[in-house]
Amino acid sequence: MISRWHRSVLICAIFLELIVVFFFQTREAHADCLSFLPHGYNGYFVHLPKNEEFCVDTPNGAVFYKTNQFGARVIKGVSSEVPVHAFGESQLIEIFPRHGKTGHVLWKVYGKRDLYLHGAPNNGPNETLSFIDYIQRNKIPAPKNITIGVNLGFDLFRIIPGWRTTEKVAHEAKDIPFMMKHPTLYGVVNFGKAIAGNKFEFIDRPKQIERARQHFDKKTDDINIYFTEWLKNLRKLKNKYNLEIDVIFFDAYWSYDLDKKANFVSSNLEYNKKLKLIVCSNKQHYSIFKKTLFLQYSKKAKTDNLFTYTLRHFKKHPNQFHNITEFCAES
Repeated sequence: MISRWHRSVLICAIFLELIVVFFFQTREAHADCLSFLPHGYNGYFVHLPKNEEFCVDTPNGAVFYKTNQFGARVIKGVSSEVPVHAFGESQLIEIFPRHGKTGHVLWKVYGKRDLYLHGAPNNGPNETLSFIDYIQRNKIPAPKNITIGVNLGFDLFRIIPGWRTTEKVAHEAKDIPFMMKHPTLYGVVNFGKAIAGNKFEFIDRPKQIERARQHFDKKTDDINIYFTEWLKNLRKLKNKYNLEIDVIFFDAYWSYDLDKKANFVSSNLEYNKKLKLIVCSNKQHYSIFKKTLFLQYSKKAKTDNLFTYTLRHFKKHPNQFHNITEFCAES
């Protein structure tokens, strides 16, 4: 446990280092890459910069982005088939690098089509509905076949009343041009805001799993109620715009147990069953969707092979793609 004094010293040291970097920028392997992912909340949904090309350095490597006029990440494929228009948050957007010949996970589902990925970190299920509505009203022609990604590790919490997107997304969408024009200055200012607001986060990988499970157990009844409500709202949106919808569920990072010393993770049977109950108790609502898939990953794996450095995103491709009938067969 870091004492308050040591925490203050560490924060001051990092802050001074950022100031030094601001005035004396060094040239490194990805010196032109940003140290953060620019995104902002417009009161309805969270999106990336519009009409930009940039890269972001992460501990796992550099991630390259190209976006369109709506702030959707664009990944070009080789197929001449209709592009995939998908909506979700950071797991769907893939804010981590893909190495070698490994492409986006949606290519495993649809083939190597062009991808238009709408969303950003902390863009929850309700924000996704707003983003879809915005695209339907403003894009000409509007896509009628869409895919929605649901990250069970976070999205089940984001639908509960009391979730405040403004508390999770530090900046408004109108701040994005400033981030892009003055990235180093933004980094210093943003760090200062984090200190002033006591929002400086130290990632504790084992504890974040424990906290997520405790929150899930405490809020299970609310999650059941509002997940059903969200599915009903999705049905209304589908009918409003005559949409064909695929829903893809990503597993929860906290459904894995972490052996920190061995750098190893294993699927937790108890929490897998609890998540399955949430998903499968709403089977009657999935009939309206063209396709409903649940992506399942290795039951046991080296931590750094399966997850990104934060342990919050799956970077390895799933080894099983179950439709809802297969997934819920034993529930």
